[in-house]
Amino acid sequence: MDTGENASTTARIALWLAMLSVLVACGEQTPPGASVKRAARTLATSECEGCHGAEGRSTDPAVPIIAAQQQPYVELQLKAFRNQGREEPKGHEFMREVSSKWLLNDQVVAGIAEYFSLQAAPPGKPGDPAITANGKRLYERGSSPRILPCSDCHGDNAQGLEIFPRLAGQHADYLVKQMQRMRETERTSRKMHSVIGELSDTEIVAVATYLQSK
Repeated sequence: MDTGENASTTARIALWLAMLSVLVACGEQTPPGASVKRAARTLATSECEGCHGAEGRSTDPAVPIIAAQQQPYVELQLKAFRNQGREEPKGHEFMREVSSKWLLNDQVVAGIAEYFSLQAAPPGKPGDPAITANGKRLYERGSSPRILPCSDCHGDNAQGLEIFPRLAGQHADYLVKQMQRMRETERTSRKMHSVIGELSDTEIVAVATYLQSK
């Protein structure tokens, strides 16, 4: 996209969000659905998809796939970025800038989350059979009492459950990095700290390999 197109897109987004703000200020509790969805879709395609790929199907192993992600989870994470409540210093400057600039309207945030939740997920990528089998065992059964089953929160098929994210088909590299950060408490998630606090790197790689294959 050239400079002129960028400027035009930015101007359209600013206009739509300004109109929504006026409606809210005038006492409208719910801005027109079509306007919200149009603003949300424009932000999703012009801002989010630049990193997360077309319709949220990222091809960069370091950038998460958000297509088919649980809507409540995406909404929760966007608000956490906006409020600087997600503690993970590296790589979040851009997300914080975008969310603080464009995502002040909660209904637009919900619209973006809905947009990506409705997109088709890419197919999984098979990995080493032995590693995948070990990851499947850990995901489904855990290693009680030390490690609880991941499926309790993320679903039998890793499809996610409301505020618990979809993990099926996610990049293994991304999952490994996030689980390691949670294990080391570099990323705050009290539930996850207790679940994976004792996972070894080998076990983390196994679970991530299994999930990427889904």
